Formats: sequence, C-alpha cells, structure tokens
Amino acid sequence: VEVRPLSRLTLAVGLVNFNERNLSTITTKVNGWLERLYVNATGDPVRKGQALVSIYSPELVASQEEYLLAVRNLKAMKNSPVKEMADGARRLAEASRRRLAYFDISAAQIEALERSGQVKKHLTLASPANGIVTKRMVTQGMYVQAGMPLLEVADLSTVWVDADIYQYELPWIKVGQPVTMTLDYLP
Repeated sequence: VEVRPLSRLTLAVGLVNFNERNLSTITTKVNGWLERLYVNATGDPVRKGQALVSIYSPELVASQEEYLLAVRNLKAMKNSPVKEMADGARRLAEASRRRLAYFDISAAQIEALERSGQVKKHLTLASPANGIVTKRMVTQGMYVQAGMPLLEVADLSTVWVDADIYQYELPWIKVGQPVTMTLDYLP
C-alpha cells in the first residue's frame, strides 16, 4: 500500500468558441438606408464607442425637427404668465428628447443638436464593446428595418472551449478543476 494522489487523466476533443456573454448584435431602431459602413469586413477589430454604421432615416430627421421645435417653444413659453402653457412646453420638450433617446441617440448627440439647432441627416451607431466583427449582414447603401441585425461583435478577451466528454467520465469532472489544453496549430 502506498499514499499518493488519486487522479484520472481524461482526454477530450474541444472547439474554441466565442464567450456568449461577450457577444453584441448591432441593430437599429429606425428604418432607413445605410449611407456609410465604417466596418468593411468580418474579422475587423473595433473599439468600444467606434463608429460602425451611419444611417439615414426620414423618421429620425422628423424627430430631430420635432425636438428643435419643442425646445424653441419651451424657450418662448418659459416666462409665460400661464403656468399650464409653460408646463406643457416643458413636457413636450422632454417627450421629444426621450423619443430621440429611444432611437439610441446619445445624450451628447442630443445636446449637440440643441446647441447647433441643425438637424443631422445621419444617425451613427457605435460599437458597444471592444472586439472583432464576427458577422456583417449588411452592405453600404442597403435599406434596413428597425430591429434588423446589422453586425455582430465578439469580445475575444475571453473565449470558451466546448469539450466533448463521455458520460461515463462525468463523475471525475468537477467545476473549477484545472485543465490543460493543446492546439494543433499551437501545441
């Protein structure tokens, strides 16, 4: 009899995959045309906040014009002796601003719109994460609809390895157990 660690070697085949928790799908909340595609190919690296696409949407242009009118109305009614008119103008401006925010226009973009007083023809969508473009489902000039997936971005700072383990080996596999992995192209 001897004292020694009891261990079992389990060999498995696995595939390196994206960490599903770090996948982002880029969509739009308005119908429109892709005027510019800043990402040209699958595999392009992107940084968080980087411009990905620029969309022209008549609905978005109308919403911006509505907001500017509401802001002008608020300024005109601010000192109104009729409190209800001033409150109505404030609520209208807040509702118009909220509508722009629902279209994924950032607070900075809304403030720039208010400062300039000029409607922007395009909405630029930015990357929500650092990563690599794994799917490009659109091309420049294409008409897109609200909710349609445009791009998929995967953060590759962590990846998953999906290993196939036989059922009879499961009793020897535990969460947190150390694993050694070798790759054909990187032994």
